[in-house]
Amino acid sequence: MKNLPTKAKALVIAVILGCAALSGYAVIQGIPAVDAKFAVLLAMAVISARMKVKLPGIDSNMSMNLPFILVGLVQLTMPHAIVVGVLSTFVQCLPSSGQEMKLTQAAFNVCNMGNAIGLSFFFTSAAAKSAVAAEKPALLALAAAAFFLADTVPVAAIISAVEGHHMWKLWGQMALLTFPYFLLSAGVATMIAMTSHFVGFAWSLALPVMSVVFLSFRRYMGQVAIEQQSLHLSAAAASSAAD
Repeated sequence: MKNLPTKAKALVIAVILGCAALSGYAVIQGIPAVDAKFAVLLAMAVISARMKVKLPGIDSNMSMNLPFILVGLVQLTMPHAIVVGVLSTFVQCLPSSGQEMKLTQAAFNVCNMGNAIGLSFFFTSAAAKSAVAAEKPALLALAAAAFFLADTVPVAAIISAVEGHHMWKLWGQMALLTFPYFLLSAGVATMIAMTSHFVGFAWSLALPVMSVVFLSFRRYMGQVAIEQQSLHLSAAAASSAAD
């Protein structure tokens, strides 16, 4: 935290305070009893959180827990939805063996997730009262869109503040890389939500699906990273030859 630029420190503090406010509001609304939907979604979100892919050219990664977070927005109460998101994000932030925990980065990611879920929950709840968006597929589409903006904009802002990149240009790059995953996650979440009466075995089939998605994205992102590195090396070699 000490080594962060002032703008980045202010953003981290704002995100943490925002999460504290939203979590406090959720607690005031009352914490319902744990049910099967919450337990299953939490378990699947935590397990899939460790399936994470590094985004090439950006100090960020995406995890395969998004479909379960989106389902939580339309199937669970706000407190339970926040618990599913922040706990799975914390698990996502746990370092691999031999690495150290980046506490400030983890705190930002966890709290940013809490904010994204809270804001998306408000938006989705308002949309649910509309006759146009009362059906689950429509709600999930709106939840995914709201969550996409609420989650990615602060991430782009903090990376921009730390590394000095243009924020909206960076956000555009992130959007291009992650939008297909958000779209696919919304589809998987819709299938889970439409089989909500099959809590348990049927829902667990989503994990193998996300495992295949993880392997596919890991291979694709790895190839993109290799291509970017090759372009940088070519540019460096051309610059040296010109000198």
